[in-house]
Amino acid sequence: MDGVVSIDGNEQEWQGHLTPLGKEKITLGLRNDETYLYVSFLVNDRVRQMQIMAQGMTVWFDPSGGKEKTFGVRFPVGLRGGGSFGTRILLDSPEEREAQVAAAMRELELVFAEGKSTRYPVDGLPGVEVAADFARGGVVYELKIPLQVTGAFPYAVGAAPGTLVGIGFETPEVDREAMRAQMGERSGGGGIGGGDFGGRGGGMGPAGSGGFPGGDGPGVRGGQRPDPLKVWTRVQLAGGN
Repeated sequence: MDGVVSIDGNEQEWQGHLTPLGKEKITLGLRNDETYLYVSFLVNDRVRQMQIMAQGMTVWFDPSGGKEKTFGVRFPVGLRGGGSFGTRILLDSPEEREAQVAAAMRELELVFAEGKSTRYPVDGLPGVEVAADFARGGVVYELKIPLQVTGAFPYAVGAAPGTLVGIGFETPEVDREAMRAQMGERSGGGGIGGGDFGGRGGGMGPAGSGGFPGGDGPGVRGGQRPDPLKVWTRVQLAGGN
């Protein structure tokens, strides 16, 4: 792998390594060395940005090269009330919004095929680094994860250099029952786009500092709900014999 990848939410070191991901307004970068897989995910669509922040996003790995959800990293972990994206997040003030955004960016969650999950501080899992930030209007997501489990790395993709790996990006399904209940309880309130998440032009920061860019976005207010993000790709890892 040429160059060094710093997990800081900066897309500059990914120039020349990004390709469009399906029909989404998303570009993806994948690189690896003998020890780590590096993932960059640039989201330019406003509604997708807010969906990912509100509901959280899981990056899944299938070391067999398919689409099996064997192991994943969820980051951001989502906001309280964000599971029914498109109605409203139960936040009482701009200060509470900023506090929840900051809290969502301070943790990551490991998720497994059998439905189990465990949360960790973003800097509390050996070998795993994750960050997100804004750059020129897009969300830049970066993840560094070990390829193989070792004595130093308890969690990893489970693949060797030179092999084919399946990688998926997913936001949760909308809980429509919870959404209807939430609408009934909070009728007449503002939507997710009804207030600033840290002010226009603000950044989430490499480890969750700062806020989410604020103001109304198209398709956010008024109950319009984007479809869940469910995109898979396959990558041939570099290296190997």
